[in-house]
Amino acid sequence: MSKKFRCGRLLLTRDGRIKKLDLGNGGGTRICDWPDDSMTLDGVHNRLLAVFSSIDKKHQTSLYDFQHQPLDIQQFKTFTDYMNKYGLNRNSTVVYLCTSEFINEIPKSKEIELESLSITQSKSSSDYSFINTSNDLMNNIRELMNQHPSDKILINLFENLCLIHGYVYSIILPLQQLSEQSNESEITLYLNNLNNIYEIFQSTKLLLHDNIVSFCQTKLFPITRSLFFQFHNNIKILRNRWSKYVEKKNQVNTSITLSDTETDSQEKSFKQKPRKQIRKQRGKNFILFRSILKWFHYLVRVLKNKRLPLFRLCVTHAIEKVKSLQIRINLSDEASICQAKKVIESIKNQLNRKYHELEIDSTGSEPDPAIHKTQSSTMRVIRATLTSLYRYQTKISPQNQEKTD
Repeated sequence: MSKKFRCGRLLLTRDGRIKKLDLGNGGGTRICDWPDDSMTLDGVHNRLLAVFSSIDKKHQTSLYDFQHQPLDIQQFKTFTDYMNKYGLNRNSTVVYLCTSEFINEIPKSKEIELESLSITQSKSSSDYSFINTSNDLMNNIRELMNQHPSDKILINLFENLCLIHGYVYSIILPLQQLSEQSNESEITLYLNNLNNIYEIFQSTKLLLHDNIVSFCQTKLFPITRSLFFQFHNNIKILRNRWSKYVEKKNQVNTSITLSDTETDSQEKSFKQKPRKQIRKQRGKNFILFRSILKWFHYLVRVLKNKRLPLFRLCVTHAIEKVKSLQIRINLSDEASICQAKKVIESIKNQLNRKYHELEIDSTGSEPDPAIHKTQSSTMRVIRATLTSLYRYQTKISPQNQEKTD
């Protein structure tokens, strides 16, 4: 026979506080159906979403227990197990739906607004103190790790912030101190270096964004999150400013070069040949890395609902690296191919290490079949990509040998 239980609603504020919502604010105590003892906590979550239907889907939601603490849904096979463990009475409020004030993703309109802001307010990046903010971030992450010494998320966050702290002194600060009167090659050098490391800012932002609910009881975490988002926005401003400058300079230089051609026919020939070569090169690059990117994206989708943020982050890093290779690799240059092979080998080792850690964590139970199957297929594609790179390299090596002779 169907039973009923009482539920309520909480709000996770931007400063990390938990606030109980009354009826007037879309909360209050509600009655939920409990069809049978096999109902899982995921089923409870879905029922609460239906009961509190006014919640904007853009906001993150999660279950909290009767003590207003995050409820670990992996700990209990069914809702009955949860009720029995704590000896809860169905006439009391036994579970809460907690809504975060943070939005799951930035709307496109907001991204456009930030991009335009980065162009019109580029002065703010020259006044902004990257060093002070980086020092504050390092102090915060050390304090968080003292509070949670063995947390893998914080360890990964600490590693990222340590790297970023070094980049502040070696890349970001020198680029910030340059002016339009500076040497153009120096500007391009530091900008390229920033572009090469930019994925670490994206991955750190993802770590902070995806785990805000997990650390909602730690007030320092949302403060650190907000501080880093401000830091990242100023990095975007700095990057966009110099990208626009370099792009404009390149257009001027190209125009001057083309104007120096002797005749219209020579100019047409000059333009068409490189364009054909570029299109052909891009086509080869696209085909070479198409399969590996396809399987990386599939692996991300499989991991999305498996509560494995570090594994998912590792794959996200891999996607960014391969996309960068797809754009930059020169399949007619042996050094470029060797560098690509090193990157792919590194990715393969990192993914194997993460999967091995997952196997160790799940000792005594079978690894998730979907993850196992996708990981195996991804490894096969990585090996095939390395083989293709080796073949391109062997085609070039004899040519280089002939030139040397």
